[in-house]
Amino acid sequence: MSIRLHPEFGVNPSMLQCFACGGDAGIALLGNNKGKEAPRHICTPNTFCQKCEDHMKLGIILIEARDGESGGNPYRTGRQWVITEEAVTRLFDSDMAESATKKRIAFIEVSAVTMLGIDKMEPTLGYQ
Repeated sequence: MSIRLHPEFGVNPSMLQCFACGGDAGIALLGNNKGKEAPRHICTPNTFCQKCEDHMKLGIILIEARDGESGGNPYRTGRQWVITEEAVTRLFDSDMAESATKKRIAFIEVSAVTMLGIDKMEPTLGYQ
């Protein structure tokens, strides 16, 4: 058994970043990238660090995002909280609660954080 190395870039490693908190989540060893060096950091929606995986076992990670942002990776403010599934079902409509419970993470706008009083809670972990 052997490993084939790229002639210029070897195994072409990249640091995996946690989608929830931005912390280190591992290393990806990539192959030939058409003669280009691999990106130094890679963040994918399904990559989480051990701490965030542990938080997702406890509840749902709410990631605070700037008001008016949309899409799968909105601009984050740097704060997040872990709340129980019960709290998610009480605070959000059924579709949002079902999605958050399934994915174990959800983005929440600053104005919603303030309206729900979550901003008075100590953040669990900030974006690194």
